[in-house]
Order: sequence, then C-alpha cells, then structure tokens
Amino acid sequence: MARLAKLMAAATLVGVTASVSACVEDEGMFYAYQLAVIDGSNVTCSEVFASEATVRAVTALDIGQTYIGGNIAYVCLQNKMKSSRNGGVETSNIVMRQYTLSLNSGAESEPRVVVGTIPADGSEGSAGLEGGRAPVRIDIFESDQLTQALTEAANKGGATQYVATVTFEGRTTGGIDVDTPEWSFPVDVLLESCYCEEPPAGATAPTCSDDIPCP
Repeated sequence: MARLAKLMAAATLVGVTASVSACVEDEGMFYAYQLAVIDGSNVTCSEVFASEATVRAVTALDIGQTYIGGNIAYVCLQNKMKSSRNGGVETSNIVMRQYTLSLNSGAESEPRVVVGTIPADGSEGSAGLEGGRAPVRIDIFESDQLTQALTEAANKGGATQYVATVTFEGRTTGGIDVDTPEWSFPVDVLLESCYCEEPPAGATAPTCSDDIPCP
C-alpha cells in the first residue's frame, strides 16, 4: 500500500494556490510509475514493462575491448494534470525540464537536463493522447559512479545491485511548475566476457553477441 500511495501522490505545485489563478491544476497528478520496454529503437510504456534496469560491462577477451550497455534507461511518466478554466476542465501538456537521481540513498546528482513533452490525458474527452503517458530517457551512472560500480561488482564476484531514486521536473503549458514524487527502481550491474572469434578450447566465455562491437 505504501508503494501505491507513493505512485499516486499528487505532484508538487510550486508557488500556486487555488484562490490566485484562473487556471489551476487543482487535480494535479504527475508521477513516474515504471521502466519502459526497450526493443531495439522502439521504446514503449505498455502494460508489459521492465521491473529493473541492468547495466552490463562485457569484455571481448581476444581484443581487450569492454562494451558498456544498459546505462541508458527510459522511465514512464504519467500526466493526469487537470486545470479549471472558464468553468470547464481541460488537460495540460507538461514540457520536461530536468531530473535528479540518487544511488543507494546517496546525494542527489546535479540536475540533468531532459527534453520532451508528456502529453495531456485525454480520458475525459479533452484534447490529448489517451492515458497521458510517455517515456523519458535518463542516464543511470555518471562516469565516476560507473567506474565505482564496476569495481564493486568485480570485488563481489562479477555482480552487484544498486537502487536508483529519481525525480522529474517540468512546466505545464498553463505555466505551472511541477515535479514528481521520488520513484525508485533496482539496477543490476553485471560483468561479463566473451570472444569475438571462436572461443579457445576449454574457455567458459561464449562467442560475443551481435551487439558487441567486435572488429
């Protein structure tokens, strides 16, 4: 129940009260709720979703090259912002501005710029896409954090896990600054190895998959 309450928490409305504005997001709901599914170049916020992120460091042993994959993730944001205007109810798009991310309850990152628009929820018959949801790209580890995570994974036999906590900020097309409640998801960090050519006899590492940049 606690997790559900967090997901459904109302967005923070910065510097706004219902008695001041003629266009108030009085039913404001803006929150992150799942990781998007990444299938090649297709990123979707569907009913099927990823439960955790996986960052892999795969070393091609015969050429000594390490490939980092999975550090880019997409978080699905839900926009249920509503505004009272002229006695009616209208939806409002949210233009994204930035996000902050912390790892394992550590200090938040400096704000990172993010672009995109979360469409309005059209479920009430107003203009906008049904559901008011869209994926937003984030980077999980910055360079020094990634180095530390890979070292930790090596010291733990090739795998370790983090918890990433992220918040997003944007501005509605009605001029209201909004931000999401904190949302957390697990991040697995894995060290793997492979061979670009046929593995030598007795090798435990497999031949590299097509997504590893072998020559």
